[in-house]
Amino acid sequence: MYNPLNLRKLFGDRYKITLEETAHYEQDGGNDPWFYQIICKYGMISPYSNEYLSFYCSAQNIRNRLSDEHPKIRIKNWSDDGTAVFLFAPDDFETIGKYARPKKRRGRKSLSDDEREKFINSGRRHQFRQNSRGKTGASDPKNQ
Repeated sequence: MYNPLNLRKLFGDRYKITLEETAHYEQDGGNDPWFYQIICKYGMISPYSNEYLSFYCSAQNIRNRLSDEHPKIRIKNWSDDGTAVFLFAPDDFETIGKYARPKKRRGRKSLSDDEREKFINSGRRHQFRQNSRGKTGASDPKNQ
């Protein structure tokens, strides 16, 4: 058995990598690259083999445009209900990404001290404070 392309290593820094539903039933499913997937607006990208990735496309108009405009991307399965599965090399990920619109990973930028202080101060009005009767509430009676 061969190892598939690892989405986490290839695209984990830019796109959100999730686990397939069935990964939770496998003993080491959370670390198995076969269960990695990238959820997209118009489908899903997952590993197909050690050379190709697959794009499950659920939008018929994208399916038609991809098959017409990019002969390098192969069609694996084409169904009557409007879905298709395309096979492509990792080098063609940007081409597929224009159509699929994969979910990007949220930024992990740390805040500077000035940004952190500004962020804390912006929510200070809405913090819970102890009122004159010793109870905690959303607003201070002195400000009402």
